Amino acid sequence: MGPSDADYVNVAINAPPGYIIKFETFASGDRVHHMSLFGCTLPAYNISFWKGHATCSGLSHILYAWARNAPSFQLPKDIAFSIGNEGDQIHYLVLQIHYAHAFEGNVKDFSGIKLHLSKNRPKYIAQVYDLDSNEKIPPGLNAAYINMSCYYHGKSTLHPIAFLSHTHGMGRLMSAFVKHSSNNQWEMIGKRNPQWPQLFQKIEKPLEIKNGDFIAAMCRFDSSNKTKFISMGHKADDEMCNFYIMFYRLADEPDSFPNGTYCDGNENPMIVKNEYPEKGTIMLPFHPEWEHSAHQRTKPFGILEKMKLKNLGKHAFGQISSIAFDSKGNIIIFHRGIKVSNTNLFDKNNILFDRSPISEAAIIVAKDNGDDMEFVEAVGENL
Repeated sequence: MGPSDADYVNVAINAPPGYIIKFETFASGDRVHHMSLFGCTLPAYNISFWKGHATCSGLSHILYAWARNAPSFQLPKDIAFSIGNEGDQIHYLVLQIHYAHAFEGNVKDFSGIKLHLSKNRPKYIAQVYDLDSNEKIPPGLNAAYINMSCYYHGKSTLHPIAFLSHTHGMGRLMSAFVKHSSNNQWEMIGKRNPQWPQLFQKIEKPLEIKNGDFIAAMCRFDSSNKTKFISMGHKADDEMCNFYIMFYRLADEPDSFPNGTYCDGNENPMIVKNEYPEKGTIMLPFHPEWEHSAHQRTKPFGILEKMKLKNLGKHAFGQISSIAFDSKGNIIIFHRGIKVSNTNLFDKNNILFDRSPISEAAIIVAKDNGDDMEFVEAVGENL
């Protein structure tokens, strides 16, 4: 069952007991808009495959996200995600894949994420904190800002190690800061252009988030060519504003997010409006090479079968080994005639058994007229 436009496809498995130390992605922006991996107490449905936006039934944790041809991610030493172990809330894994366009033709897609697991309990447990907004984007602005914020209330000290910014096509910049309750100072967590490969960018400097700290994030959109408010959502013409913070805590400390690692909305809009650091809103330098590597196909992926040909004119095709085009746009077909290439073609010393030439015309030239193929010429007999 292939995807249709803006399809969300979900695959669920039982979470194997262990600790995730690496996420290895197998996907291309030509096929996949983005992928998200969730850890669930229960999946949304009691089946292994379904379509739609639902992922978990009840409690869910975001574990990983990928978009725009981002590379795989290896966690630092002694840090891992805990799944399927005694006391864990994650009993199932649900991979959600968003296909922006339906495939053309009979395409089988094997996109996904390979998890590298360790059996050894690490010193630190990793989690992902997701700040997101459902606020509509006003039209006609070169810089439209959407803000998110939440206070952190937890006993464990959080250590951010990476971040990921996710929007659709209108996003131009995302940033996040923490305002420390101890000194009222703002410290940057990360800043990135969401049109670049949407990877988990590592945070190089040590950073801590403690009880009472204020976490805020911002999305900057370009809505200058829009005439109506743009909704946040899952459709192709919707937008998204998600800032993911990957962090770790001591494995023996309590989980500060027993109900899920999410921050929805803007808990204190006045602080964000009056104090959010200006450098978090200033555009980053242009990197066309990064945007090129992050390209996403705007047309459906795949090949449509137009016709099947076993012969052209009086010439029957044997095994076709190659097809090319000449300077006139004609199709050049090279085939083997009655000769067959298989394991019996060579002896045990890789010596060719039959050295005789192909008796038929091995090269067929044809013209594609759209609905049919016109024979032009045949050459190469007894070569």
